[in-house]
Order: sequence, then structure tokens, then C-alpha cells
Amino acid sequence: MSRDGDGWTIAILCYGQADRRRLIAAVEGLGCRVVAPPPDGAVHPVWKGVDLVIADEAAARRWEILRSRVEEGSVPLLIALPRGEDGIPWLEAGFDDVVWLPPSEDELAVRLRVLLRLRGEVEGGNRRQEAVFRALHEKSPVGVYLFDEERYLYVNKALAEIVGYRTEEIIGRMRPLDLIHPEDRPKVQDLIRRRLSGEQESAHYILRALRKDGSAVYCEVFGRRVDYQGRPAIVGIVMDITERRQVKEALERRVAYLALLNKVGREIVAARDLEGLLHRATQLVQEVFGYHHVALFLLDPERGDLEMRACAGEFADLFPPDHRIPLGEGMVGWAARRGERVLANDVEKNPHYINFYPDRIPTRSELCVPIRIGEEVVGVLDAQSPDLNAFCEDDVMVMETLAGQIAVAIENIRLYQAERKERELAEALAEVAAVVGGTLDLGQVLEGILDQVQRVVAGDAFNISLIENGRARVVRARGYERMGKAREIVDFSVPVDSFYGLTTMIRNGTPILVPNTAAEPRWVQMPGWEWIRSYVGAPIRVKGLTVGFLNVDGTRPGQFGPEDARRLQAFADQVGTAIENARLYQQLQKYAEDLEMRVRERTAQLTPQYARLEAILHSTADGIVVVDREGNIHQANPVAQAWLERALSPDDATRLRETIRSLAARAEERPEEVLELTGLDLEMTASPITGGAVEGLAVMAIHDVTRLRALDRMRSQFISNISHELRTPLATIKLYAT
Repeated sequence: MSRDGDGWTIAILCYGQADRRRLIAAVEGLGCRVVAPPPDGAVHPVWKGVDLVIADEAAARRWEILRSRVEEGSVPLLIALPRGEDGIPWLEAGFDDVVWLPPSEDELAVRLRVLLRLRGEVEGGNRRQEAVFRALHEKSPVGVYLFDEERYLYVNKALAEIVGYRTEEIIGRMRPLDLIHPEDRPKVQDLIRRRLSGEQESAHYILRALRKDGSAVYCEVFGRRVDYQGRPAIVGIVMDITERRQVKEALERRVAYLALLNKVGREIVAARDLEGLLHRATQLVQEVFGYHHVALFLLDPERGDLEMRACAGEFADLFPPDHRIPLGEGMVGWAARRGERVLANDVEKNPHYINFYPDRIPTRSELCVPIRIGEEVVGVLDAQSPDLNAFCEDDVMVMETLAGQIAVAIENIRLYQAERKERELAEALAEVAAVVGGTLDLGQVLEGILDQVQRVVAGDAFNISLIENGRARVVRARGYERMGKAREIVDFSVPVDSFYGLTTMIRNGTPILVPNTAAEPRWVQMPGWEWIRSYVGAPIRVKGLTVGFLNVDGTRPGQFGPEDARRLQAFADQVGTAIENARLYQQLQKYAEDLEMRVRERTAQLTPQYARLEAILHSTADGIVVVDREGNIHQANPVAQAWLERALSPDDATRLRETIRSLAARAEERPEEVLELTGLDLEMTASPITGGAVEGLAVMAIHDVTRLRALDRMRSQFISNISHELRTPLATIKLYAT
């Protein structure tokens, strides 16, 4: 459209002030005269002579008033809508076209040219105006077309460039559907039919146009039914939105990337199972990106190769469960060895590429990203696509981010599993310690230890064997019934010096690990026991000597690792403790039996002596009392008991006890005292008991001296009487002598 606008007058009716100002500026920028009466319904003289009307949604709802203000019914009407809204209902309601807000000058110019040209045709137009329109169309950056049911009647240069043709190759030679992608033709054909038949006035849609070189280009199309030279035709514009579509797809892809990273991140936080996490990660990558094969490999430090732990896609069932790749082999092995990503957007040009199933997997692009924990490579994330140049920088960035998230998850799960295993080991050892400390029955202890070993060591069969006369004899076993060896394992024994594992444990005192019995030349394979494919054993030691072995058998190669050997040794040490405890218990039992026999013999010797002593104590006429230093009576013979409890009055009994207490306190002095009671005289003597466990006691002898004291009194009385009688004659004689 020329800057002078060719004298066109455009009426703008908008309630929105911002949109009103933008439309006025855009239209005036095209050189057109603008009238913009207030949208209040009042009649305004400037409506006369307008060439085109632009109204927003609020004004369009007053359609009848708007139509009444336009004297010429052929004046084109445009609806102004926010970009992205559906304009088809307005076109079906009678509007001629859509103006998107905010307006684009080029887009607005094309729409105004087309609609004003149509008006010119309806009014008869003239050749000068048509030539001007054609010139403007040729210079327009937007494609313009006109076709009827059979062929293109007109296309401008911009449209021809969009599809890669020259205008003369299209006009009059090509049918409308020839420029449409085959997959979109049914939809477009139906839209053309409906407009040409009069069922629908206009249409707005997106399609894929077919370029001359066979490639597709996304286009946004506006088209309206018109009468051209007495026949129905469709006129419209085409805009190449491929770049916009690509930006949209890139944005959608980035959103998908972020959603994937967010989802994987959430699942990583909750993940506690390594296998489940790896399988879920591969599934998410495959589902979101559509790669035909995604795999996760983890490094096996013991074997020095990569093991495929999870895969997803069309070919997941092709790979065996133990699929492995040596370090440095293929793109996966190379990425692991170098610790760097390996990208091949054309695998035929990559010297490291290997296809294990070339007749089944049509890979054209491959991306391998190392999974690192710190500086250590622990695995590789591998993605493959059947398309050339399938991986862009965004894909690489997302895959590397995913690899980092997976590395964090692997480390977290390993730490969690290690902590759980250590906790299980601690709990199992605590259970074993409780059994060992709770019973001295060796058989019961060995059963309890095997229960706990099964809990923390992932084996298939377990046994405890003890060395007897140069042979290792099985004393307890578990799991052999599943192998058909339940009867054979009972009392099963082998020469210790015939099996290198047993002799090695005796010599070194450390556990032994055989990851693959078939690959160990020193392994002795016995007929019927070929099912043992891996083995771990620990020596049972007592005071530095190996007395037996704790053995675990596995049915799969690589079933055990160094951690299993370490755990098994902890249980073997408990077995050693149990055996030592059992031996000590046996020795203690024997000592107790010997001691009991000696006690019986000594008791037999002492019993007669005690009987004689007891008879003496019971037969003596004196009272015998054993007391402590506080005067508490520990023992008394019948004579003393009678005095203390029955024969004496309460007062005399109390005096007797007090005297006993007084003499006991001075037992070291060996005191003697005569206690005169009512009708009874007692001579009491105290002596300390020395030696043995009776230290601090005293023995007190109580002798009844009542008769002796009576005789003594009689003697004293007799002497007193004699003395008196003798003194009287002597006094008389003395008197007479004087």
C-alpha cells in the first residue's frame, strides 16, 4: 500500500483506548485517512464516504447499529481481535476479515488491500485501481491467492516463494490441492468445498504447504468466498509461520525438557530402589523424546566392564539380561573410558560406533553421556534415534542434566542401601549376640546364626562346618533342600587339605571369595554339586586357631562381593565365640561335677564328726551359746535354750541375756562371771572363735554352780560356827590364865 493511501478513508470504532490509538497510528502510517467517531451509537456525519470499517469486539456486538451507520452495504467490515483468539465465528457472522491486535503494519496493509480491492470489484472498480492492487500484492511479504474449484487464478510473488515455485508455474496450471501436504489435503478440501458451496463464508486455519523440493512449510491461511467473473472463488492470504512454528516447537520441547527434569528430580528424591529408578529414567527419556532406544549402563568395578541395567524403546527385548560392553568398546565404552560425552548425528561417520543388531536396529544418530559421581564415572546414559541429526544442543544439555540427576540418585540410593544393610547387619549381629549370650546350647546358637546370615547375605545355601580329625564336617545347614541335597548335606564332610579355599582360610585366617567357580582353576568341582556357581566363606577361629568354616553357596556367577565376605566374617566370629563359650561351659560343668563329688566325699567325712559334736553338745550338762560381738545369739544347745526360754522367770532370763551380751563384748579378754539368779547360780565364761568364716563370734560356756555355791556357803557357815565355838573356851581359858 502506498504512503498516500490513494485517498482511502478508514473508519475505526473501538472501545479500548489503547487499541484505538494503535489502529489509528497504523492506518495513518499507511497513508489512509482515519475517522474514529465515539462508539456511543450517536449518528456522526463522518460516516459518509468511508471505504472500510474496523470494529473491536465491544462495537461488533452492536452489529445492527454499526450496519445502519454505513450507507453502502458493500463497505468491508473488519473485526479487531486479540492475537490468538478464534476469529471464525465473527467471519461466519458476516465480517469480512480479522485484524489482530496489536496490529502489524504489513499484515494490516495486506488485509486492507485485499478487502478494498474486493469492494472495487463489487462496485465495478477500474483498471487503474486493479493495477495498483496487483502491484501492491507483488510487493507484499504476505502471500495472496485467488482460485476457483479448478485452478489458481492468481498468486503473488510472495506466495510463490513460500512454496518454491515461480508464479507462472502456478497460475492457470496447478489445482488448489497441489500445493497442500498430502496429510492435510482432506481437511483443506472439505474447507474449500464448504466455502464454494456457500455453506461457509470464510475460514482461518493452519496447514502444511508442499514445496517444490518436497519439503513441508507451515502456513497460516485466511480465505473468503467471493464471486469472480460470475463464478464462486476463494481469495485470501498466506503467511509462512514455519519459523514461528519452529520457535513454538522449540519452546514446547524446552517445556517438555523442564517437565522431564522436574519429574525425574521428584522421583529421584523419593527413589529408594536403584533398579526401579534406572528403569523409570529410561522410560521417561524414551517417552518424552521418542528415541527408539534408550539404555542405562553401570560400571562393574570388579569385572571392569559396563552392564546394561535398564533399557526402553522398540528393541528392549533384543538384549539379554546380562548384556555387557567392555570399557573403550563402542560409543558407550568410549564415553565411559574418556569420561566425556560422545555425539554422532551420523553414526556411519563415528569410528567407535558399534551396532550389536545391525539387521534389527536402524540407528542413524547416537548420544552417549557419562554418569559421574564426583570425578568417578559410574555409568553411561545412551540414546539412539533412527533419524540423522537427531540431537541438538538442547538435547545434549538435557541428557547431561539427566545424567547428573541420575548420578545423584545412584549415590543417594547407594548410601541409603549401605546404611540399611549396615543397620540390618547390626540388627542381625545383635540378634546373634542375644542368642550367644542367652544360651550355652551350641546347636541352638548355630541355628540362630544361620537365620541371621540368611537375612544379610544374598545366598542360596548356607552351612557351618567344624574341623574334626582333618576333615570339615557340616554340623548345621540351610537351603540345600531346594538343590536336592537335604539328605546328603547331613554330616557331609570333606578333607580340609583337598580344598584350596579351606586351606587358604586356615593359613590366612581371612574370608575367601570365589565370584565364579567355573573361572577359578583351583576350585574343586564335585559331581552333583555343579550348581554352585559362586562361593564365599569365612574361617571360624577360637584363640587364633581355625576350628571351622561358615560357608555360603550361590547359583549365579558374581552373586557375592567383598562386602558379603566382610559380613560373613562378622558372623563367623560370633560362631567362634559361641564355640568357645560352649567349651568353657563344658569345662565349667566338669569342674562343677568334680567339685560336687568332692563336696559329697568331704560331707561324708564330716557328717560323723558333726554328729559326734552335735551329740556332745546335746549331752553336756552345761549350756553352750554362740554369739556375735553385739550379743546376738546364733546357736544354743538344749540346756542353754531351756534357761533362756523356759526354765527361768522373765526377769532372770533378761538378766542372763544381758550378761551374755556383756561378756560377748569382752570376749577377747576371756572374761568369767558368776550370775546369781533365783535358786540358780551360773558360772559364765566367754572365749572368741578364731579362724575361717566364723571370725567375730564367741562361744560362751554356762555352768550350773548352784550346788557348789551351796556347799561353799555351808563350808563358810561351818567355819564361822566353829570359829565362834572355839573363841568362847579360849576366852575363858585366857581369862582364868590372867
